Amino acid sequence: MNGLSNKQLKSMLLDRMSFKKFVGLETLDLVPDHKTLFKYRFMLKQSGHFDELVEAFKKQLLAKGYKIQKGNYVEPKLVPLPK
Repeated sequence: MNGLSNKQLKSMLLDRMSFKKFVGLETLDLVPDHKTLFKYRFMLKQSGHFDELVEAFKKQLLAKGYKIQKGNYVEPKLVPLPK
């Protein structure tokens, strides 16, 4: 849902308790490496159930009163100022 790569997902699972809690990992549980995450995503998509799972998740969020929104990322840029 966040558009994270497998390496980014692993980093977030290591860094954020909210991510760990969401996927059902406890504080001291080991986080899968990015290759394992890749294999899991690949098998889920190959099974044809990935989109079904995402839709079920969205319905649960809406039922709890949450709205899914997409944001924009603006890349910062350094620009020389006139003197």
